[in-house]
Amino acid sequence: MPPDEEFKKKYQAAKNHFERVQVCIREQRYKIWLRADKPNLNSAEFVNSILNLPITHPCTYKKRKSGRAGAKFVIEFKYSISIYGATTKLYFKGFFAEDWTLKLEIQSLRDNEEV
Repeated sequence: MPPDEEFKKKYQAAKNHFERVQVCIREQRYKIWLRADKPNLNSAEFVNSILNLPITHPCTYKKRKSGRAGAKFVIEFKYSISIYGATTKLYFKGFFAEDWTLKLEIQSLRDNEEV
């Protein structure tokens, strides 16, 4: 789906890549990256919770090891959410595709991993 002008303005006005992730989620321009070897948490609840994080949330950028067109890097960060009083630790990994869509995967972290 090609981006409209309003989306492009919001995307380009973002101060950093994390804020671009939030723009894509808010505008529903994302696809969950499904991989058979690593189960994903594909509920909107896990994705939408990213909108509650500050735009200064720490994230890392790494060169993509595979893939076709799109950004040459992946964005990774950890965060936690509370669901029914229980805290769930999550790992996010995503990249921006050629059509400006965010491709993402979200996985749960082990209890001993830090956020």
